[in-house]
Amino acid sequence: MLSAPWLLPPDENERLLTLRRYTSSSCLHEPVFDGFVDLAARIFNLPVAFISLVDADEVLYKDNRGLPQLARQPRVASICALTVRQNKSLLFTDLTQHVQQSQLTTAAALNIQVNGIQFYASVPLRMPDQRPIGTLCLVGYHARPFCAAEHRVLEQLAEVIEQTIVIRHMCLANSWLGEEHWSRIQTTLTEGLWELAALVRYLLKRSGPQVPVPPEVLEPVGRRLTELHSTLAVHPGSLL
Repeated sequence: MLSAPWLLPPDENERLLTLRRYTSSSCLHEPVFDGFVDLAARIFNLPVAFISLVDADEVLYKDNRGLPQLARQPRVASICALTVRQNKSLLFTDLTQHVQQSQLTTAAALNIQVNGIQFYASVPLRMPDQRPIGTLCLVGYHARPFCAAEHRVLEQLAEVIEQTIVIRHMCLANSWLGEEHWSRIQTTLTEGLWELAALVRYLLKRSGPQVPVPPEVLEPVGRRLTELHSTLAVHPGSLL
């Protein structure tokens, strides 16, 4: 039983069924999801980015850049639990100033202080029934602004991750697609993410380090994510 029942969304039972349907013990421990996390950290020049899955009593950090030792955590101690509870994006530009005014549990607040976290941004990962199974998160050790354009690109990246999780499920749950089909899709997606990461490196080198990330970086990245989203929206077979 979760020690902070107020963290549970009203449709928690249905949400857990959705989580079980679309994920498994091996889910997200795959190269394409590593690519998503690396890209997120690179775009926003932050030391930590990860994909979390919020289970009944704990949060599983399936893909994690910057905190490799963090594989799981009690749900009550994770900020991601609040993102899932609200089913909407969550942003703390300076946790040292706002943690006491937030809805975080004592355990989560202590975790923030112990780890020196000052910046946190997350977007829920929703499945087709619009229930969140986890989050895409950015974490920093210094306070920083996060503009609306940055937030939109983070949402775009989360949307592509959502699509990829659904396509993975479609492939592995249907014999007419299968693991071989998913492997080919994953390879194509991973190559696309490598190319996008190379574009980000070039754009950031040209613009220089800036906070927030400037439009001349965000706009072309956003266009590429929109193209990838459109391709995935057609059908998993469109990537063959």
